[in-house]
Amino acid sequence: MFELDVVNVTERASNIVGASLRDVIRGLDGAELPHNDEINTRVIAASAEEVRRACGVELVRVMVTGDALTDGYLLSTALRDNTDRGAEAVAALHALN
Repeated sequence: MFELDVVNVTERASNIVGASLRDVIRGLDGAELPHNDEINTRVIAASAEEVRRACGVELVRVMVTGDALTDGYLLSTALRDNTDRGAEAVAALHALN
């Protein structure tokens, strides 16, 4: 008997990498983002093993686009800031749509 788990590997890997990007950006200190090369390296380090385990593929390269980086940064900033900025956090989330 065989058990087969059918998934769209590209979509699943993309979801894992996207979640890692969010977590990496959220964990950054300071107001300035590091260079994309550094973010790419951090995202690979944070997600490569899970992509390998969940999708059976090796994550070789991650290229963070400006839109993904901006959206992730806005979202993480809104979530990380003081809770008394609720209105600004909601506005930032709406700006992503």
